Amino acid sequence: MQAKDSAGKEFKATSTATGEYTIDKLPASAYEVTVTAATMKNFVKKDVAVDGSETARLDVTLLQAGLGTLGDGDRFIAAAFRRTGYTPPAGPVPWLPDGTPDLSGYWFQPQSDQSKPDESKPEVRPQQPDAFPWAEAIRRERQASNMRDLPDSRCLPAFGFGPKYVHTPSILVMLGSTGGDSPRQIFLDGREHPKEMNPTWLGHSVGHWEGDTLVVDTVGFNGLGWIYGGYPMTEALHVIERFRRIDLGHMETEMTMEDPPVLRKPWTQKRVLNLDPKEDVEENVCIENEKDYAQMVGK
Repeated sequence: MQAKDSAGKEFKATSTATGEYTIDKLPASAYEVTVTAATMKNFVKKDVAVDGSETARLDVTLLQAGLGTLGDGDRFIAAAFRRTGYTPPAGPVPWLPDGTPDLSGYWFQPQSDQSKPDESKPEVRPQQPDAFPWAEAIRRERQASNMRDLPDSRCLPAFGFGPKYVHTPSILVMLGSTGGDSPRQIFLDGREHPKEMNPTWLGHSVGHWEGDTLVVDTVGFNGLGWIYGGYPMTEALHVIERFRRIDLGHMETEMTMEDPPVLRKPWTQKRVLNLDPKEDVEENVCIENEKDYAQMVGK
């Protein structure tokens, strides 16, 4: 968050894992307070009075950034990810014939009760990347326009995990659940990245096993996609992912992104996914493409 006084001087702070923030010893003034977070709409409040004699408290509520179209927004996000009361199946890790863990299944990340954060579990919303100023400026513009130019809105692929995994000893395929998601292939047959890369939206992924952990290396991006929350990406993006099935119903994932023109340092996200054997991806034909663009209400 940032507080700017009447003279234009800025004071900044980063929230804790529980969403609390503090700026000590602010001079008496009226401040404009701005709070930003990836995937959320920017919060701005002007004329916040601080007299310097006592603590001033400002409670902030961030709203999900979205296009404002039917099926989009906070209620949709909550319905898709919260799944209150769901208990993943219990049991041992299943194995493929070649002796490696079977990662097949429909996987989702449960959204915890944010009012009672569990410090022992990975954050549902990861820390923002440490980006260079030019990239941060682009993210702010995209947030301010309600993600109007989000590639997904034009049926373009987005790099990520995908909820459904189809796993064989030679390949892992991730199937998405939205119209812009193309199947993502991770080759496990020992091949290397092509010497002459054809840049694509999803890049080229190869994987190998380190014990019971699948390590996936992805390069060859076309630089047209977005990194978490609206940050730009370049063709220099390099992604390392790790997948470890803990038991029948749970899987640990870790993704580290390196993009030197965009990020000051590598950015890592850690998640624990739950298995839902009764869920599946449905057919989603993204044929509207630009026909729907005129209905979007991004700023």
